[in-house]
Amino acid sequence: MNTVLWDEENKKRSSYDEYYKRNNINNLIWKALELIVFT
Repeated sequence: MNTVLWDEENKKRSSYDEYYKRNNINNLIWKALELIVFT
């Protein structure tokens, strides 16, 4: 297996993880805001 290729894959995957986590936190914040504002 090509090490360079694997490294690229890994970078992609970790940046995707970061993005997903950040998105998840944003969603939680929005849900909390909606609860606060709309109740």
